[in-house]
Amino acid sequence: NYDRYHKNSENIYRVVVRGKMSGQVFNFAVTPAPMAPALMKDFPEVVSATRIDKAEEIIVSNSKDEYFEKNILYADSAFFDVFSYEWIAGNKKDALSIPYNIVLTRSAAKKYFGKESPVGKTLTLNQQDDFEVVGVIEDVPPNSHFTFDMVVSFESLYDLDKKGYLNSWTSLSYYTYFLL
Repeated sequence: NYDRYHKNSENIYRVVVRGKMSGQVFNFAVTPAPMAPALMKDFPEVVSATRIDKAEEIIVSNSKDEYFEKNILYADSAFFDVFSYEWIAGNKKDALSIPYNIVLTRSAAKKYFGKESPVGKTLTLNQQDDFEVVGVIEDVPPNSHFTFDMVVSFESLYDLDKKGYLNSWTSLSYYTYFLL
């Protein structure tokens, strides 16, 4: 029953890479960053495609509190087209299309902002980059194969990408999901 709560769960797929290199067989759930745009361009059956990167432990702070967070995703603008999480506040249409935007779960919003509405407020990641809270969604159900407390705009990675992975077909770094 995992992930069946998504509106189009029967049409959501994850790309995997199976290959052989130097005689070793490998199977990876991670793909190159250009995979999602290529799926959209080359296959008319693909309605939407999204890339996800699980962040390492990040320091997240507001004006008074600071926490180490492990449950953060980077996702591109199609994330909420593929996955149907319940929105509490904000506009899902444009939520992840602009660099330095962030969407919080209900629990994360309460942790950092209490009873105040977090939309329009700022969180600082790793004591250097400010992100505007643009939305709040319900907490991710426990019967999900990936969970998170925050989703950061994948577009932010273009500014943060120092190694060129975002344009490379040789780097297996991102999870790619698509909706048929």
